[in-house]
Amino acid sequence: MAQDDNVPRSFLGYKRVLRLIKTLLTQGASPRRITLAILVGIGTGLFPILGTPSILGLASGLILKLNQPVIHGINTLCMPLHIGTILPFIRMGEKLFSADPIAFSFPVMLEIFFRSPAEFFSLYGMTCLHCIAAWAVSVPFLLVVLYPGILGLIRKTRPAL
Repeated sequence: MAQDDNVPRSFLGYKRVLRLIKTLLTQGASPRRITLAILVGIGTGLFPILGTPSILGLASGLILKLNQPVIHGINTLCMPLHIGTILPFIRMGEKLFSADPIAFSFPVMLEIFFRSPAEFFSLYGMTCLHCIAAWAVSVPFLLVVLYPGILGLIRKTRPAL
């Protein structure tokens, strides 16, 4: 008798939920696909706009059919790097576009954002775009450099995949 036979039939969609969970946990289980999921987690985890890495990780994983738990686990582990790289991405974006440096203060920026998102985007909209451009220019190089090492590590630690 299978374990799920003991679950009351009144729980609608139980088997569908189990299939979804099993698919999410095993999707993209080859070393190459796990490596790609890790890299997507890193790349989206470093996206320099607060509150967006999880959404980008979800969308990227769905589009590329990669392992969502791996992406989101790595994405979460990247949070300190995410916070720590926002200012360097801002400065890099300013250099790329020859923009004047902004006075940077998380508390001030967050206060303006929550008080008036329109004011925030009028003050910092171009800075955000410059920052995203800096991320888009630099992160692919980082991921290309990391790929062989992570793939080798995954192959060593998961020879059965």
